[in-house]
Amino acid sequence: MDKYDSLEMQNPLLLVGIGGVGAKLAVASNSNLECNCLLISNDKRDLNVNKYDSVFIDSQPWLNPSSHKIRSLGILSETKIRSCLDAHSTIVLVANLAGRCGTAIAPLISKMVKEDASRKVISFAIMPFRFEKDRIFQAGVSLRRLREYSDATVVIDNDALLNNNPSLSIQECYDITNNALHEVISSISSTHIQNSTSLLCTGRPDGKSAEAHVKDCLAMLYENSDTSAIRTATLYLMGGTALSVGTVNSIANTLREIFKQQEVIDVSIVMPNSRSLKVHLLAAVQEKTRFDNYDPLAEVIPRENILDWEEMESSPNIEITIPNLE
Repeated sequence: MDKYDSLEMQNPLLLVGIGGVGAKLAVASNSNLECNCLLISNDKRDLNVNKYDSVFIDSQPWLNPSSHKIRSLGILSETKIRSCLDAHSTIVLVANLAGRCGTAIAPLISKMVKEDASRKVISFAIMPFRFEKDRIFQAGVSLRRLREYSDATVVIDNDALLNNNPSLSIQECYDITNNALHEVISSISSTHIQNSTSLLCTGRPDGKSAEAHVKDCLAMLYENSDTSAIRTATLYLMGGTALSVGTVNSIANTLREIFKQQEVIDVSIVMPNSRSLKVHLLAAVQEKTRFDNYDPLAEVIPRENILDWEEMESSPNIEITIPNLE
Protein backbone atom coordinates (compact mmCIF):
# COMPACT_ATOMS: atom_id res chain seq x y z
CA MET A 1 0.00 0.00 0.00
CA ASP A 2 1.29 3.47 -0.87
CA LYS A 3 2.07 5.50 2.24
CA TYR A 4 -0.34 8.21 1.09
CA ASP A 5 -3.29 5.89 0.52
CA SER A 6 -6.30 6.43 2.74
CA LEU A 7 -6.32 4.30 5.86
CA GLU A 8 -9.02 1.65 5.80
CA MET A 9 -10.61 1.53 9.24
CA GLN A 10 -12.32 -1.60 10.48
CA ASN A 11 -14.95 -2.12 13.15
CA PRO A 12 -15.15 -2.60 16.06
CA LEU A 13 -13.57 0.77 16.87
CA LEU A 14 -12.27 1.90 20.27
CA LEU A 15 -11.76 5.57 21.15
CA VAL A 16 -9.05 6.04 23.82
CA GLY A 17 -8.76 9.37 25.65
CA ILE A 18 -5.52 9.88 27.57
CA GLY A 19 -5.17 12.54 30.28
CA GLY A 20 -7.55 15.40 30.97
CA VAL A 21 -7.87 16.90 27.49
CA GLY A 22 -7.75 13.52 25.77
CA ALA A 23 -10.57 12.19 27.98
CA LYS A 24 -12.78 15.24 27.34
CA LEU A 25 -12.29 15.02 23.57
CA ALA A 26 -12.92 11.27 23.56
CA VAL A 27 -16.18 11.64 25.49
CA ALA A 28 -17.36 14.52 23.26
CA SER A 29 -16.48 12.70 20.02
CA ASN A 30 -17.85 9.35 21.09
CA SER A 31 -21.43 10.59 20.82
CA ASN A 32 -20.88 11.03 17.07
CA LEU A 33 -18.89 7.86 16.43
CA GLU A 34 -21.08 5.61 18.59
CA CYS A 35 -18.20 3.30 19.48
CA ASN A 36 -16.60 1.92 22.62
CA CYS A 37 -14.59 4.36 24.71
CA LEU A 38 -11.69 3.98 27.15
CA LEU A 39 -10.38 6.77 29.40
CA ILE A 40 -6.90 6.66 30.98
CA SER A 41 -5.50 9.20 33.46
CA ASN A 42 -3.58 9.63 36.68
CA ASP A 43 -6.24 12.13 37.87
CA LYS A 44 -9.56 10.61 39.01
CA ARG A 45 -11.40 13.80 38.02
CA ASP A 46 -10.72 12.97 34.35
CA LEU A 47 -12.46 9.60 34.76
CA ASN A 48 -15.71 10.79 36.32
CA VAL A 49 -17.83 9.35 33.50
CA ASN A 50 -19.45 6.13 34.70
CA LYS A 51 -20.71 4.77 31.38
CA TYR A 52 -17.20 4.38 29.90
CA ASP A 53 -14.38 1.97 30.72
CA SER A 54 -11.51 3.66 32.53
CA VAL A 55 -8.04 2.92 33.85
CA PHE A 56 -6.75 4.98 36.77
CA ILE A 57 -2.97 5.32 36.96
CA ASP A 58 -2.46 5.67 40.70
CA SER A 59 0.46 8.05 41.18
CA GLN A 60 0.30 8.26 44.96
CA PRO A 61 2.26 9.23 47.00
CA TRP A 62 3.85 11.47 44.33
CA LEU A 63 2.15 14.88 44.19
CA ASN A 64 3.65 15.96 40.86
CA PRO A 65 4.96 12.84 39.10
CA SER A 66 7.16 13.12 36.02
CA SER A 67 6.30 11.56 32.67
CA HIS A 68 8.82 8.81 33.44
CA LYS A 69 7.13 7.97 36.74
CA ILE A 70 3.63 7.96 35.19
CA ARG A 71 4.88 5.66 32.44
CA SER A 72 6.36 3.20 34.92
CA LEU A 73 3.10 3.19 36.90
CA GLY A 74 1.14 2.79 33.67
CA ILE A 75 3.06 -0.40 32.92
CA LEU A 76 1.63 -1.82 36.16
CA SER A 77 -1.86 -1.45 34.62
CA GLU A 78 -0.83 -3.16 31.40
CA THR A 79 -3.03 -6.23 31.92
CA LYS A 80 -6.19 -4.17 32.40
CA ILE A 81 -5.37 -1.91 29.45
CA ARG A 82 -4.77 -4.89 27.16
CA SER A 83 -8.09 -6.43 28.15
CA CYS A 84 -9.85 -3.22 27.05
CA LEU A 85 -7.94 -3.13 23.74
CA ASP A 86 -8.73 -6.75 22.86
CA ALA A 87 -11.47 -7.46 20.33
CA HIS A 88 -11.08 -4.05 18.64
CA SER A 89 -9.74 -3.74 15.10
CA THR A 90 -9.19 0.05 15.04
CA ILE A 91 -7.91 2.11 17.96
CA VAL A 92 -8.19 5.92 17.92
CA LEU A 93 -5.89 7.57 20.47
CA VAL A 94 -6.41 11.16 21.63
CA ALA A 95 -3.68 12.74 23.77
CA ASN A 96 -2.36 16.14 24.78
CA LEU A 97 1.42 15.91 24.48
CA ALA A 98 1.76 19.14 26.45
CA GLY A 99 0.66 17.14 29.50
CA ARG A 100 2.64 14.56 31.44
CA CYS A 101 0.04 11.80 31.23
CA GLY A 102 -0.25 12.20 27.45
CA THR A 103 3.50 12.05 26.84
CA ALA A 104 3.85 9.07 29.20
CA ILE A 105 0.95 6.84 28.19
CA ALA A 106 0.15 7.55 24.51
CA PRO A 107 3.29 5.87 23.05
CA LEU A 108 2.84 2.98 25.48
CA ILE A 109 -0.73 2.31 24.27
CA SER A 110 0.15 2.59 20.57
CA LYS A 111 3.00 0.09 21.04
CA MET A 112 0.65 -2.37 22.78
CA VAL A 113 -1.88 -2.11 19.95
CA LYS A 114 0.66 -2.65 17.15
CA GLU A 115 1.89 -5.89 18.67
CA ASP A 116 -1.00 -7.24 16.60
CA ALA A 117 -0.12 -6.08 13.08
CA SER A 118 -3.69 -6.54 11.85
CA ARG A 119 -4.98 -3.74 14.10
CA LYS A 120 -4.99 -0.10 12.99
CA VAL A 121 -3.95 2.85 15.16
CA ILE A 122 -4.97 6.45 14.44
CA SER A 123 -3.38 8.96 16.81
CA PHE A 124 -4.46 12.54 17.45
CA ALA A 125 -1.89 14.66 19.30
CA ILE A 126 -1.85 18.24 20.61
CA MET A 127 1.58 19.92 20.75
CA PRO A 128 2.57 22.51 23.38
CA PHE A 129 3.32 26.20 22.98
CA ARG A 130 6.95 26.97 22.12
CA PHE A 131 7.35 28.97 25.35
CA GLU A 132 6.60 25.84 27.39
CA LYS A 133 10.29 24.96 27.38
CA ASP A 134 9.99 22.24 30.01
CA ARG A 135 7.46 20.35 27.85
CA ILE A 136 8.93 20.71 24.36
CA PHE A 137 11.51 17.91 24.55
CA GLN A 138 9.17 15.32 26.12
CA ALA A 139 6.48 16.20 23.56
CA GLY A 140 8.98 15.70 20.72
CA VAL A 141 10.15 12.33 22.05
CA SER A 142 6.60 11.09 22.61
CA LEU A 143 5.42 12.25 19.18
CA ARG A 144 8.28 10.41 17.50
CA ARG A 145 7.37 7.21 19.33
CA LEU A 146 3.67 7.71 18.69
CA ARG A 147 4.31 8.06 14.96
CA GLU A 148 6.49 4.94 15.03
CA TYR A 149 3.59 2.78 16.24
CA SER A 150 0.66 4.50 14.49
CA ASP A 151 -0.73 3.89 11.02
CA ALA A 152 -1.84 7.53 10.87
CA THR A 153 -0.99 10.48 13.10
CA VAL A 154 -2.85 13.80 13.15
CA VAL A 155 -1.06 16.67 14.91
CA ILE A 156 -2.39 20.10 15.86
CA ASP A 157 -0.03 22.77 17.17
CA ASN A 158 -1.15 25.32 19.75
CA ASP A 159 1.97 27.37 19.07
CA ALA A 160 1.32 27.84 15.34
CA LEU A 161 -2.25 28.98 16.02
CA LEU A 162 -1.04 31.51 18.58
CA ASN A 163 1.69 32.80 16.26
CA ASN A 164 -0.91 33.63 13.63
CA ASN A 165 -3.37 35.05 16.17
CA PRO A 166 -1.25 36.81 18.83
CA SER A 167 -4.27 38.55 20.36
CA LEU A 168 -5.79 35.21 21.43
CA SER A 169 -5.76 34.31 25.09
CA ILE A 170 -4.26 30.94 25.98
CA GLN A 171 -7.73 29.59 26.89
CA GLU A 172 -9.16 30.78 23.56
CA CYS A 173 -6.32 29.00 21.80
CA TYR A 174 -7.08 25.78 23.70
CA ASP A 175 -10.78 26.07 22.84
CA ILE A 176 -10.11 26.53 19.11
CA THR A 177 -7.67 23.62 18.77
CA ASN A 178 -9.81 21.32 20.92
CA ASN A 179 -12.93 22.11 18.87
CA ALA A 180 -11.03 21.50 15.62
CA LEU A 181 -9.86 18.11 16.87
CA HIS A 182 -13.33 17.19 18.11
CA GLU A 183 -14.91 18.00 14.74
CA VAL A 184 -12.32 16.06 12.74
CA ILE A 185 -12.37 13.05 15.09
CA SER A 186 -16.17 13.00 14.92
CA SER A 187 -15.95 12.85 11.11
CA ILE A 188 -13.34 10.11 10.68
CA SER A 189 -15.89 7.38 9.99
CA SER A 190 -17.18 9.28 6.96
CA THR A 191 -13.95 10.88 5.67
CA HIS A 192 -10.45 9.81 4.66
CA ILE A 193 -7.42 9.74 6.97
CA GLN A 194 -4.11 9.40 5.17
CA ASN A 195 -1.71 6.60 6.02
CA SER A 196 0.93 9.09 7.15
CA THR A 197 1.52 12.07 9.45
CA SER A 198 -0.97 14.87 8.88
CA LEU A 199 -1.07 18.43 10.21
CA LEU A 200 -4.44 19.79 11.31
CA CYS A 201 -4.72 23.53 10.74
CA THR A 202 -7.53 25.90 11.68
CA GLY A 203 -8.31 29.54 12.42
CA ARG A 204 -10.35 31.59 14.84
CA PRO A 205 -14.10 31.35 14.13
CA ASP A 206 -14.93 35.06 14.07
CA GLY A 207 -17.47 35.37 11.27
CA LYS A 208 -14.98 35.87 8.46
CA SER A 209 -15.52 34.63 4.93
CA ALA A 210 -14.66 31.07 3.94
CA GLU A 211 -11.75 32.37 1.86
CA ALA A 212 -10.32 34.22 4.90
CA HIS A 213 -10.60 31.06 7.00
CA VAL A 214 -8.68 29.12 4.36
CA LYS A 215 -5.89 31.73 4.46
CA ASP A 216 -5.65 31.27 8.25
CA CYS A 217 -5.34 27.51 7.78
CA LEU A 218 -2.58 27.92 5.19
CA ALA A 219 -0.67 30.31 7.45
CA MET A 220 -0.78 27.76 10.26
CA LEU A 221 0.27 24.98 7.90
CA TYR A 222 3.34 26.86 6.71
CA GLU A 223 4.37 27.44 10.35
CA ASN A 224 4.68 23.68 10.86
CA SER A 225 6.09 22.27 7.64
CA ASP A 226 8.08 23.00 4.54
CA THR A 227 5.54 23.56 1.78
CA SER A 228 7.38 21.11 -0.47
CA ALA A 229 6.58 18.32 2.03
CA ILE A 230 2.80 18.53 1.53
CA ARG A 231 1.40 15.55 -0.34
CA THR A 232 -2.38 15.49 0.14
CA ALA A 233 -4.89 17.92 1.59
CA THR A 234 -8.45 17.65 2.88
CA LEU A 235 -10.46 20.78 3.59
CA TYR A 236 -13.25 20.61 6.16
CA LEU A 237 -15.90 23.27 5.55
CA MET A 238 -17.93 23.04 8.75
CA GLY A 239 -21.31 24.57 7.99
CA GLY A 240 -20.29 24.48 4.33
CA THR A 241 -23.77 23.46 3.18
CA ALA A 242 -24.74 27.14 3.40
CA LEU A 243 -21.98 28.21 0.99
CA SER A 244 -22.66 28.82 -2.66
CA VAL A 245 -21.42 26.27 -5.18
CA GLY A 246 -19.30 28.99 -6.78
CA THR A 247 -17.51 29.75 -3.49
CA VAL A 248 -16.74 26.09 -2.82
CA ASN A 249 -15.47 25.62 -6.38
CA SER A 250 -13.32 28.75 -6.13
CA ILE A 251 -11.71 27.57 -2.88
CA ALA A 252 -10.98 24.12 -4.33
CA ASN A 253 -9.38 25.61 -7.45
CA THR A 254 -7.33 28.06 -5.40
CA LEU A 255 -5.95 25.29 -3.18
CA ARG A 256 -5.04 23.17 -6.19
CA GLU A 257 -3.16 26.12 -7.65
CA ILE A 258 -1.34 26.79 -4.36
CA PHE A 259 -0.28 23.16 -4.02
CA LYS A 260 0.42 22.71 -7.72
CA GLN A 261 4.17 23.14 -7.29
CA GLN A 262 4.19 20.46 -4.61
CA GLU A 263 2.48 17.88 -6.87
CA VAL A 264 -0.24 17.28 -4.33
CA ILE A 265 -2.13 14.11 -5.21
CA ASP A 266 -5.55 15.42 -4.29
CA VAL A 267 -7.48 18.20 -2.61
CA SER A 268 -10.85 16.98 -1.32
CA ILE A 269 -13.58 18.92 0.46
CA VAL A 270 -15.74 17.62 3.31
CA MET A 271 -18.83 19.52 4.43
CA PRO A 272 -20.18 18.11 7.72
CA ASN A 273 -23.19 19.75 9.32
CA SER A 274 -22.40 22.64 11.65
CA ARG A 275 -24.27 25.64 13.01
CA SER A 276 -21.57 28.13 12.08
CA LEU A 277 -18.90 28.37 9.42
CA LYS A 278 -15.53 26.97 10.49
CA VAL A 279 -12.72 25.74 8.28
CA HIS A 280 -10.07 23.09 9.02
CA LEU A 281 -7.28 21.91 6.73
CA LEU A 282 -5.81 18.42 7.12
CA ALA A 283 -2.54 18.12 5.19
CA ALA A 284 -0.50 14.92 4.90
CA VAL A 285 3.22 15.69 4.90
CA GLN A 286 6.33 13.83 3.86
CA GLU A 287 9.39 13.54 6.07
CA LYS A 288 10.15 16.31 8.57
CA THR A 289 7.98 18.83 10.38
CA ARG A 290 8.98 21.47 12.92
CA PHE A 291 8.30 18.91 15.67
CA ASP A 292 11.37 16.89 14.71
CA ASN A 293 13.41 19.79 16.11
CA TYR A 294 11.76 19.29 19.51
CA ASP A 295 13.82 16.10 19.91
CA PRO A 296 17.25 17.11 18.51
CA LEU A 297 19.03 14.10 20.02
CA ALA A 298 17.10 11.79 17.69
CA GLU A 299 18.81 13.49 14.75
CA VAL A 300 22.25 12.77 16.23
CA ILE A 301 21.95 9.41 17.99
CA PRO A 302 21.14 6.39 15.76
CA ARG A 303 18.01 4.52 16.78
CA GLU A 304 19.92 1.29 17.45
CA ASN A 305 21.96 3.15 20.08
CA ILE A 306 18.93 4.45 22.00
CA LEU A 307 18.79 2.21 25.04
CA ASP A 308 15.17 2.83 26.03
CA TRP A 309 13.39 2.91 22.66
CA GLU A 310 11.69 -0.49 22.79
CA GLU A 311 11.45 -0.73 26.58
CA MET A 312 10.58 2.83 27.45
CA GLU A 313 12.28 4.50 30.36
CA SER A 314 10.66 4.34 33.77
CA SER A 315 11.36 5.77 37.18
CA PRO A 316 11.92 2.89 39.60
CA ASN A 317 11.41 3.45 43.31
CA ILE A 318 14.75 2.45 44.84
CA GLU A 319 15.11 2.64 48.60
CA ILE A 320 18.64 3.18 49.87
CA THR A 321 19.38 2.41 53.49
CA ILE A 322 21.43 5.22 55.05
CA PRO A 323 23.03 4.25 58.35
CA ASN A 324 22.50 6.44 61.40
CA LEU A 325 25.85 8.11 62.05
CA GLU A 326 24.90 9.55 65.46
